[in-house]
Amino acid sequence: MDETTYLPDTEYHALVRTLLRFAPLLNIEPSAWTGTITEDEIKLALGEQFDIWPESIREMAEED
Repeated sequence: MDETTYLPDTEYHALVRTLLRFAPLLNIEPSAWTGTITEDEIKLALGEQFDIWPESIREMAEED
């Protein structure tokens, strides 16, 4: 993706919860600790693969 997308936190967390419901259909590596796909794996995939982040981290991300 060419551009970073920041979603309002409530929308971002709703997206994560929705995607978690479909976790078995997603090509995401399960957690090394739990052996399952958790919200953390969904968040990592959204950020690393699609450059989608919650608005609450924008300021911190733009400082880097």
